[in-house]
Amino acid sequence: MTKSILVIPSSYGATEFDANTEAIEDLIGRFNDLVALMKTGQDSTKQLMMPDLMAAWNTGGANSVKANSGWYVSDVEQVHFRELVKNSGKTYHPSHGDTASIGGVFGGRLLDKDAYEILQAVDKGGYAAMFLYQILELEKGGITLKKIDQMLALYGAHPDFANTPTAANAEHPDRFIANYAARRDKNDGTGYYSKIKYNFITLQAACISGSAYQDEKNLAFSDLINAMERSIMATTINYMYATIEKLSKTKPSDQDKADALHDLSEALSFIYGFGNLQSPHIQITKLEIEEVLLLLQFEGTDHHPLYHFTNDPISNISKILDAQAKLKEIYQFSNQEMNDFKSNWVSIQAR
Repeated sequence: MTKSILVIPSSYGATEFDANTEAIEDLIGRFNDLVALMKTGQDSTKQLMMPDLMAAWNTGGANSVKANSGWYVSDVEQVHFRELVKNSGKTYHPSHGDTASIGGVFGGRLLDKDAYEILQAVDKGGYAAMFLYQILELEKGGITLKKIDQMLALYGAHPDFANTPTAANAEHPDRFIANYAARRDKNDGTGYYSKIKYNFITLQAACISGSAYQDEKNLAFSDLINAMERSIMATTINYMYATIEKLSKTKPSDQDKADALHDLSEALSFIYGFGNLQSPHIQITKLEIEEVLLLLQFEGTDHHPLYHFTNDPISNISKILDAQAKLKEIYQFSNQEMNDFKSNWVSIQAR
């Protein structure tokens, strides 16, 4: 008997969403608490303490940030937290990078001695290493309606799919990956956010329709993961453009330099989060990740000085362009897409 074509509704069913995602919301709250704690180190008079960081990391037991993080747990505990503690409570300037033995706060950013913004490894690195990792874990053992709701919450969206992180414009503004997918989406029905929404609705419809629609379910899951990955990489390219823009000024101010190092650290950290995220659903390979990071003088926890980008931008901006070109090659982004990635479409469209 030939099965009927899967009917895909126009909206996502939200009946059980709140109940199904209580544990995810608790996890998100703990992640936000950890990020907020790390950000207190952006004040040079504040000293971060390892017991406080570890408490925020471990609180919640099986639902702690640590327990839900993937491959980067050891990096966070053995490298990033130690660097946050060591470099907090001090000031820093990248112009002294060659002789600096320790980092500190510069322009409101807590940097290590090589001018990398340390907290981004945990924060933006966590978008792939925790949130995307957990979505991939949920797929194992079979996808259920409850798991789909949990995946949606981990993505950072709500069943109403606001397509904006702006709280004034939405009852349930987008967070995390969904926030950046919205920024890369022109709201014309063809962008990453729109594709992810469509595939979540398709995934739910296929699950409701039964085992005959396993192929449709598998395809929808694969497509939504790919769109999430591409939206994160598009955002990485966006932050690279922002870095170039600030450092291409005739005379960048110290705040320009601090903001450029922040942008570059975010770009690096988004990619870093994919480092050991081993899944058949992830397009970029570990070798390709290493190639892109090396172009930006970054080797995971062993990075080279980033202050060269602010101290000698003319000689170093080409490395950022090379990294963008490599990502374009990996994902086969078109010239038009690369140009579109320069923009925050939420801001442009006042969404």
